[in-house]
Amino acid sequence: MTLSRDQLLSKNGQAIEKVPLRGDCVYVRRMTADERDEWEVGQYLVNGKDVSVNRRQLRARLILRCICDEHGARLLADTDLAAVGAMDSDEADLLYEVAQRLNRLRAEDVDDLEKNSEGGLAANSS
Repeated sequence: MTLSRDQLLSKNGQAIEKVPLRGDCVYVRRMTADERDEWEVGQYLVNGKDVSVNRRQLRARLILRCICDEHGARLLADTDLAAVGAMDSDEADLLYEVAQRLNRLRAEDVDDLEKNSEGGLAANSS
């Protein structure tokens, strides 16, 4: 079955995961395409021709975009970055790991994407 335009553009497919935290829970979600692009731009520092990875507040910047309510609506604003950065490091690591997995940002996810891309390119070039 082919998806209709409305089905394709609906947000119903967004992955959301409930994460136990402080005896309660929070929700972590996959970013939208625009959010992912904006987050990726923030990953680099550009100074003329020099480009380096922006490691400052690395965990907090991802957590900020991925914490949500049970329906997937973002709970935190960009202005909450410092407060997220002040979280307990064990809790931040847990949320960061879930956000990385849901958004396919782990090293093994990148390796899988590269393998699939190479296979797809090889198959398409024959």
